[in-house]
Amino acid sequence: MQSDAFHVTLGALAAALDGTADPWWIFGGAALALHGVVSEDPRDIDVLVSEADAARLAHALDIGNGADGGTAKFRSSWFLKPALGPVPVEVMAGFEIFSAGAWHPVRPRSRERKTIGEIALFVPSQAEIAEILSLSGRPKDLARLELL
Repeated sequence: MQSDAFHVTLGALAAALDGTADPWWIFGGAALALHGVVSEDPRDIDVLVSEADAARLAHALDIGNGADGGTAKFRSSWFLKPALGPVPVEVMAGFEIFSAGAWHPVRPRSRERKTIGEIALFVPSQAEIAEILSLSGRPKDLARLELL
């Protein structure tokens, strides 16, 4: 069971994303927690949104786009860090992972609804999370992959 801090932040996140035009997903460690694969709180909550919804969210929350070209492994066209609660939130659009010599867009095909109380949240399937973790290839991602 996750902490109140995680739940409070998820509630604020769901409220901030209410009214988005396109599908969105929580991924990474937070998605594993929502699937019940891990019981510990994630360090942060990673979210994928469309570019249009990232622009809307940035305007609504009066925050700037922190995308800076990324790293050798990850990049996105939008990177937002809204203050939505005690757990840090990172919202990305146009997110890509560099693997096997090429950039791969991360855009889940599946969308599973998870609820905490009356809060509706969306995550990729466990199979798609495994694909993303494998593509990432970092030691922590490969350790998470084994949990699936």
